[in-house]
Amino acid sequence: MLTGAIIKQLPKVELHDHLDGGVRVETIIELANNYGIALPSTDPKALHDWFVEGGKQKSLTLYLQAFGVTTGVMQTKEALKRIAFEAVEDLADDHVCYAEIRFAPILHTAGGLTMEECVQAVLDGLDQGTRQTGVPIGLILCAMRNQSPRHQPRGGQTGGCIRRSRRRRLRPCR
Repeated sequence: MLTGAIIKQLPKVELHDHLDGGVRVETIIELANNYGIALPSTDPKALHDWFVEGGKQKSLTLYLQAFGVTTGVMQTKEALKRIAFEAVEDLADDHVCYAEIRFAPILHTAGGLTMEECVQAVLDGLDQGTRQTGVPIGLILCAMRNQSPRHQPRGGQTGGCIRRSRRRRLRPCR
């Protein structure tokens, strides 16, 4: 019989993991406290339940409220790097042997970061996570339909799928 325990131990590939959709509840609470951001609850279980409830309501508006909370705490280089690193740790704990993580840099510029700074911070966290866990990670940058094209990632520095070169510059995937 195929049990949850067996499935957890199987190697997996994750090809559509949203960076802002899997932030640890404890991390959200800590970062929100550090940055003075109000949360629906500061109790880990209650906040977890709030996130789950939005998805259960079958309401896009309620569902997307959760991303407002997660992206709200992802407005500094330090937060982005930490969250990216923790994402790799969590994937490794789930026995993921390869993952592609996606995020929209534009959603993390409200605190004054440039899109390039956002991407570099995430890459730094992913690199740290890969070095610690051995899990290779790809990064996919997303554009938002409701944003002007001139405010979207583009070109070799911040467009499409990117990979890290040995010199740590961003380069488009081939």
